[in-house]
Amino acid sequence: MGAEGTPTPSRTARTTPSVATGDEFANSIAFENDRVAGTFSITDSRWESGDLVVNVTVAVDRGSISYVFLAMDMPTGNITLANPPQAGDLQEGTVDTGESVSGILRFTKNRDDTQVLLSDTGGRTITMLAVKG
Repeated sequence: MGAEGTPTPSRTARTTPSVATGDEFANSIAFENDRVAGTFSITDSRWESGDLVVNVTVAVDRGSISYVFLAMDMPTGNITLANPPQAGDLQEGTVDTGESVSGILRFTKNRDDTQVLLSDTGGRTITMLAVKG
């Protein structure tokens, strides 16, 4: 307990993917597991000619992650891989402690509410954020 009888915050490691709480369509979410901790953010999203286009940032506070992105259609559960990157788009890569990466991702998919998944290259979902269809 803290000095005034209030609980003292503590950090615990999560072993399951972080899911946004409260607002289903949050812009940012912290993630933490035994390998990595950081923040995943969507700074912009839009639909262009059958593509979901999102601008994302991944910042790592502890550890390292080799990352990939997927999109999951919320009504059907169908998974879509990110399109091959165009000039300036974010590609698969690695981000380490104290680093961040930002860029555009494109997914060709039906327009519907969508979860953008941050996953490691081993196929484990780290966390996800939803985008309105």
